[in-house]
Amino acid sequence: MNFDDPEDGQPQRVTLSALTLLAAADFVVDFGDGRKNRRDYSEQEADRSRGKAWRLSIEASVLCSRIRHFVALAQAPEDSLVSDVHLFELLRAVNACNYRLRLLHQTLMSLYPAVTAELVESVRLATIDFEALADPWGASSDAWNGALARTTGMLISVQSALSERGD
Repeated sequence: MNFDDPEDGQPQRVTLSALTLLAAADFVVDFGDGRKNRRDYSEQEADRSRGKAWRLSIEASVLCSRIRHFVALAQAPEDSLVSDVHLFELLRAVNACNYRLRLLHQTLMSLYPAVTAELVESVRLATIDFEALADPWGASSDAWNGALARTTGMLISVQSALSERGD
């Protein structure tokens, strides 16, 4: 599937719309489970927050790798059903990564001033990048590559900042 050609595969859009609805439902279930087990991270001790931030940054890094893989697969010429499945998995990975980036942002805010405001802001900007990627036809290949490069660099900075403080 060519992300740069919005008229590519009109029948695939119907299939993709149904798959996107399923992905949204999956996200809502995960979000609901998270809210059911919700904790106020601003009241946790710093060590637990650092551990949570570390775990979220690692999970987001793994998801960025999956996203790179699915971007490449979704752009390769294949059977339309296979391409739709790859695009569906891509969107699920984007949503999962965006969710973890939001949690990471909240957790880092609870660690401020132990982490810099610039680092917290870079995580917030990454969530904006990923929100734009939720519409695969609205994002060019350059947008995907740019967002992934910025996010990967930011996650390395987060992990470095957390490891400097004893994690």
